[in-house]
Amino acid sequence: MGANGNAVPPDSSGVHLAGPEEMRLHFSGPPAALTGIVPLVNTGSEKQKIRSLSVESEKLLGPAHLPLTEAPFAARLQAGEQASVPATLALDAQTPPGSYDLKVTVGDRTLEATAVVSEVV
Repeated sequence: MGANGNAVPPDSSGVHLAGPEEMRLHFSGPPAALTGIVPLVNTGSEKQKIRSLSVESEKLLGPAHLPLTEAPFAARLQAGEQASVPATLALDAQTPPGSYDLKVTVGDRTLEATAVVSEVV
């Protein structure tokens, strides 16, 4: 298992974020369950499993009130397969409503993302 929880051998091409360079990911919902779609491609020659997303944000905290650095995620792609996989980010329950910038990394590719946190009534 990789350092960020991904089950991708370090010497393989493996699974990466797909899409154009200027693509931006979007997540939205209440702090406990922001949902979005993550486009992936397996450029390796073997089936690969991904168990987490690497996340970087200056302002967002995870459910344990620590900086958000990783999010549980489950995807399995065959060699050469492309897929758009649903993802859920869990934040600190006290995260104020609003729009937040973050970065999501899978494999050797990082994409900018926006998290729109809705108000919980």
